[in-house]
Amino acid sequence: KGSAVQRGMLAARGQYILFADADNSTPIEELGPALKMMEQGYDVVIGSRGASGAQEAHRSLVRKTMSATLRGMIRPIFNLNVRDTQCGFKLFKHDVARRLFSAQTIMGFSFDLEILYLANKWGYKIGELPVAWVDAPGSKVDSKKEIKRFLTDMKRIKMNDFKGVYANH
Repeated sequence: KGSAVQRGMLAARGQYILFADADNSTPIEELGPALKMMEQGYDVVIGSRGASGAQEAHRSLVRKTMSATLRGMIRPIFNLNVRDTQCGFKLFKHDVARRLFSAQTIMGFSFDLEILYLANKWGYKIGELPVAWVDAPGSKVDSKKEIKRFLTDMKRIKMNDFKGVYANH
């Protein structure tokens, strides 16, 4: 997923660049409020299921619990004051997207965390928009497998930073 999103983000030409999950879990109607936030000076606006006022539908208790646990780990480890790094609805200023996605090294589902970590590290202003979100039925994502990958990618991001991988972007 991360590789496909990266290619699309680097090929996009607009002033603002949105990526949204293909299953429309977050409705496109959320774009208007995201654009308004951009006009208020944000560099990145992310849809959030964890922000106050967000609405979630059809999400199992197991997935809610797993997401909450991972979110709780992200704040202290990455010094990232974002409630939901994984919602597939993110809007970027063009130049910001180009810089962030050019530095991306994580090509799986955890790419969002790396992008937001870099945005925070490099001083971009990140806005979190509470969104309406519906868990699409028939998902083929293996949650247990992806959690293991996510934890591995968390370590990889920290190691990349320690090794200076992100320093020259």
